Amino acid sequence: GQRALIAAGSSFWDGYQVRCSAKPGATGRIGVAFDLQSEKDYYVFRVSVFSPPQTASAGTVELVKVIDGNATVIEKAPGGVEVGKWVQLGIRSDDGLLSGLVDGKVVCSTRDSTFGEGQIGLYTEACAKANFDDVYLEPYRAYEDSYASDGLFPVEQRAGTWTLDQEQLCARPEAQS
Repeated sequence: GQRALIAAGSSFWDGYQVRCSAKPGATGRIGVAFDLQSEKDYYVFRVSVFSPPQTASAGTVELVKVIDGNATVIEKAPGGVEVGKWVQLGIRSDDGLLSGLVDGKVVCSTRDSTFGEGQIGLYTEACAKANFDDVYLEPYRAYEDSYASDGLFPVEQRAGTWTLDQEQLCARPEAQS
């Protein structure tokens, strides 16, 4: 379908989260673009817009990678937003960890490091009208560790006994004397 995209920021931006208010005026898809390199290369978190009697469960929320104008869904989940209702959309992008949020809640997340930095944007697809407001950009740093024995994130034991069991940290408090 027809896409509309507007961008802001610098090509070197990385490690950020974006949130905005959005109110779709028609069915289609709305979203937040990020790590934008050009109008043909970016990620987008897009959300289906439904009109009653349909419900959100009939739609999808998707993290999409667009390369040379070709879109590939890299993660999706059921969900959507209703025509005429305000919703808060958001993304988090840091070190290849990508997340899409609706009303402050992570609804889909994946890893992909194709881009890693870039501008932010607002997006519509096959949606005749949408209003956006209150766009916020903040630094964001993700922390994720599988606690594998690769030593990438060494920990220091301060109290109790800590062990690795099947790549999970297990704690045992010190015995009281």
